[in-house]
Amino acid sequence: MKIIVISRRSDTRRRDNIRTVLKACPYEWDFLDAYEAGTLPGWFEAIYDESKARRYRSYPLVGGEKGCFASHMRAWVKCVYFDEPVIVLEDDSVLSADFWEKVSIMESSGFDYVKLERRSGGDALDGIFMVNHKNRSATTGYYLTPVGAFKFLSALNKIYMPVDHYIGMAWRHTVAPIGLIEPVVTNEASLGTSIQQDRQREEKINSKNRWLRFLRKLRRYVDDFKYRRFIKKL
Repeated sequence: MKIIVISRRSDTRRRDNIRTVLKACPYEWDFLDAYEAGTLPGWFEAIYDESKARRYRSYPLVGGEKGCFASHMRAWVKCVYFDEPVIVLEDDSVLSADFWEKVSIMESSGFDYVKLERRSGGDALDGIFMVNHKNRSATTGYYLTPVGAFKFLSALNKIYMPVDHYIGMAWRHTVAPIGLIEPVVTNEASLGTSIQQDRQREEKINSKNRWLRFLRKLRRYVDDFKYRRFIKKL
């Protein structure tokens, strides 16, 4: 198994953070240089659908969301290429004391994806794993097999939502949204990010239109219904 750390080459503070976090890492790990708004590859622009993004959530993806999605897609491609499971971490990750112990359990779990942070409740499968009640928030850390990575990639024909929302669309790519009852990853809040501020600014601009607000809520309700229907079958 390998560890893939998504990190902007220019952000030395974040890179210093994750180097310290992974100082005792028993696995091979390396940085994946994250894409930024001004360095997006041509293949991403070819599958990003801004008009659909506006219809889906009333405004387009902000620059950081585009770079984040492209970077995680590249990590999925690497997972398929390596043909072995990976842990994908963002560079503001903080690991719990039992992180490596839990990782070894994941390798033999048979799951294709495990969210390592906790953003919602879930239905326990045993004393360690659960099915997340929701799974569309944050991508600080997750375990992924080549099968899971291939499913993420093969179901993606157009990009019109943030990557965490896409991962949460379990009914679309059929990767079971497994989480941990006791999370092993949090994020270092002091490192910050501009994505939330940029998104909130776009939301504020578009919130004046009641019709757009209604459509955004309706689509979220529909997505929640599809998600609940999917996890009931697990």
